[in-house]
Amino acid sequence: MKKIFLAVLFLSGLGIFQSNAQFQAGLVLGLDVPVGGFSSWYRPGICFGATGKYSVNEKMVVGGNLHYNSFSGDRFQDPYYYDNWRNKASVTAFTGLFHYYFSEDKLKPYAGADLGFYFWRSRYYYNYYWVNPAGNHVYKYDYHTAHGTALGIAPTGGITYDITDKLVFDGNVKFNLMITEANLNYVGFNLGLFYKFGE
Repeated sequence: MKKIFLAVLFLSGLGIFQSNAQFQAGLVLGLDVPVGGFSSWYRPGICFGATGKYSVNEKMVVGGNLHYNSFSGDRFQDPYYYDNWRNKASVTAFTGLFHYYFSEDKLKPYAGADLGFYFWRSRYYYNYYWVNPAGNHVYKYDYHTAHGTALGIAPTGGITYDITDKLVFDGNVKFNLMITEANLNYVGFNLGLFYKFGE
């Protein structure tokens, strides 16, 4: 965060920021699809969160995200106790963003990336069995929990549309790639509604 703040100050000192620069704040809702090893244990989940953006100029935007992503997996039933359990995982992403717009019209395609930290937590169940002296299979269910922090990057492509002078629609696709946790990658399909502050 300190590096991002210093970069903003540096750009400001170079005179890149314009007097009519805008700040946008909005809410985001999306669908997350696990890929790779993550998809072996979990199904598509949901994302919701908040995003803030600051216009460096007509083509460049910087900002930050705070998004919560929730996943669930297969349901298991213990044949002895008849209890149902389900695999669950969550990822809270706290990232900075950079977007480059390819147009200055109402409809603006863009490309960019997020970079930051992903705080994750998971719980998954597994079963095993043994054969008792009577020759019967005895099943046992157990679970494993884990949590940690991963450094990640999310290449992004999307579009924005100016509904009004103050209201903006945003839609994008992100590939959330965990640099330090290879089994937590997922693709996010996100929709957002933003409000512009400033001129």
